[in-house]
Order: sequence, then C-alpha cells, then structure tokens
Amino acid sequence: MVGVYLDVAPGDTIREVRSSRDRAGSVVAYAADAPTATFRASSAAEQIRFQPASPGWPDAKDAAAG
Repeated sequence: MVGVYLDVAPGDTIREVRSSRDRAGSVVAYAADAPTATFRASSAAEQIRFQPASPGWPDAKDAAAG
C-alpha cells in the first residue's frame, strides 16, 4: 500500500525546502519488509512531476532565478 499526500495545488508556488514544514507533500509506503516499502515509495515518488510556471506567470522569474 502506498499513500501520496500533496500539500500544493496547481498554481501554488513551491519554495526551497529548508525544514520539513516546507515540503510539498510526502509519500508513505507499507510492506512486510523495509526493502519492499522503500521500493514502493520510490516507485510512487518517481511518478510525481512538478511543472515550472510559464514565463508569463507571476513569480516565474523568481522560480527561474532559484
């Protein structure tokens, strides 16, 4: 079983992670053993994509500058 929790929505600005409160979400996996849970969580996390704002959107310059 895998749970994916996102704390952002389309159009939100995602800032640099400086503490755990800054994270955009989390992936949690349950399995009979740690290697299987790690594999499941990693597989789920690899499918998550965040797209940068288009150049005309507010904050796009800030996001591109890093």
